[in-house]
Amino acid sequence: MNFILYGVASWAPDALALAVCISGQLSALMRVPMDTGNILVVDDQKTHRVKIALGVSELGYRVSSVASAEDAKHHMQNNRVDMVLLDIEMPEADGYSVLDWRNQQPALKHIPVVVISAHEGNSQAVVKAIKLGAEDFLPKNFVLPVLKARIRSGLRKKRNRDKEIEQKQQMERLTRASELLEQSVYNPKELRLTSIASGSTPVAKFASVFSAMAQKIYDRERRLKHQAATIKGLVLLLLAGFLFGLDAPVAKWISQFQLNPIGMAIWINVVVVLLTIPRAIIKKEIPKFDLYLVGYFLLWGFCTCILGDVVLLMVAEQIPASIVTIILVTEVMMVYFYTVIRRLESTNLKKLAGVALGFVGVSIVVLAQQSSEGSTHAFWAVVALGVPLGYAIVDLIIALGRQNAIGPSTTLGLASIAGLTIIVPLAWLQDAFVPFSMLSKGALLGVTLWGVLDWIGMLVFVQLIRTAGPVFGSQTAYVQTIAGIGISFAVLGESLAPNVWIALAIIIVGMLLVEPKREPEEQLSDEDLEILMSKTNASMNAT
Repeated sequence: MNFILYGVASWAPDALALAVCISGQLSALMRVPMDTGNILVVDDQKTHRVKIALGVSELGYRVSSVASAEDAKHHMQNNRVDMVLLDIEMPEADGYSVLDWRNQQPALKHIPVVVISAHEGNSQAVVKAIKLGAEDFLPKNFVLPVLKARIRSGLRKKRNRDKEIEQKQQMERLTRASELLEQSVYNPKELRLTSIASGSTPVAKFASVFSAMAQKIYDRERRLKHQAATIKGLVLLLLAGFLFGLDAPVAKWISQFQLNPIGMAIWINVVVVLLTIPRAIIKKEIPKFDLYLVGYFLLWGFCTCILGDVVLLMVAEQIPASIVTIILVTEVMMVYFYTVIRRLESTNLKKLAGVALGFVGVSIVVLAQQSSEGSTHAFWAVVALGVPLGYAIVDLIIALGRQNAIGPSTTLGLASIAGLTIIVPLAWLQDAFVPFSMLSKGALLGVTLWGVLDWIGMLVFVQLIRTAGPVFGSQTAYVQTIAGIGISFAVLGESLAPNVWIALAIIIVGMLLVEPKREPEEQLSDEDLEILMSKTNASMNAT
């Protein structure tokens, strides 16, 4: 049918317009060549435009046609065009203007253009078009074999050029990916190289090998980093646990002087302030206070001064220091359940089993106190839970990291000042002040030692939380328990019942089941990802 339409195009162009569209689509569907493409015909004369469109359609290509340079620009901007058959001589804007405009469009400048002219002998017009980037020349009185040859040649060049551009883009993406991997430990999966590695080209094979090797290196680096964090975390854990483990024996030591626990807690925090605040003033680390910061330090001060100091001194007067240190293990459970609820850390059955064993061990200790010493000791054992509660809240405050800009020493000093603003009015109401003159050498030594231990221990503990996470960091309670028991035995002459030893063994097993948190993966920044993905446009412009 197309041969008939093509033959009569010169005398019935209006009637053939609709037929061209229908027959062109049917040809494209029924006989699509291997080098099929979208061809745009630009000619102001309808007879020639329809004739060329019919010829293109007969060859099996998808064809569109427009009558002016402006329409051609609009069509090229809004539709996929693989090749343009362009008439040179048109009213208003000629074909040269289309070529010049195309050269200024980065996304369109590689579309091949074959110029069409009725003046076959006008070599100057053809030369000018070629200089402006036209691929070839076609006379308007063409024959189908010539048209077919021109189109196939142009599309072949475009396909080859597209492959070159694509490979250049892929190599630039691989280069940028290697630069990012060299700068930091990114997960190669985030670099989005799967689309490149899935092909069969040499670049795709290189991308596949590159991705596999990068993934192996990344996994190895992650394992080594986790092992290093575990070793560092264990060292900090043992040191912080030992320092805090001295608190209960020191509290027991201070209790023998029978001084008011509230008044003694004031002196402990005065020692901490003297150790930290002068240094903070000299180094200009005192922050500007706002309502949030005031509340932040008041909460920390309440946890350390009231729950951590006053309650511990009161409990130490009633039950053995070794029992108090075992109860401190509940800090781990409190922190664990909070982090699970708030999803601050990932959990697993191993961690859950470790925390559960710790809970079982502490329950045995409390029940042992009730059966051996009566309800009074059991009551004070329950009151002692306020101490690990305060420690747990401080753990979480540190883990949230909202005030990491303030040094840990300064933070502890400001928290002690905030605690004093709470405890001093309480001491005044209860007439619980302990004058300096009432402090014996032993009591003064105990207060000073406690303050120094809190200061050094907090410096280590903050680093531990930031390295290994709040759940692992809260395990200082385990080490604190073991250290406290050992010191209570050696210095205070205390002993434990057999069932308490069993409880301690259960608690130690639970400690071994809880691991440090894994470091989060390095996330590819939006800026780096944008640079990586924008290589396509950049390479097109460069080409």
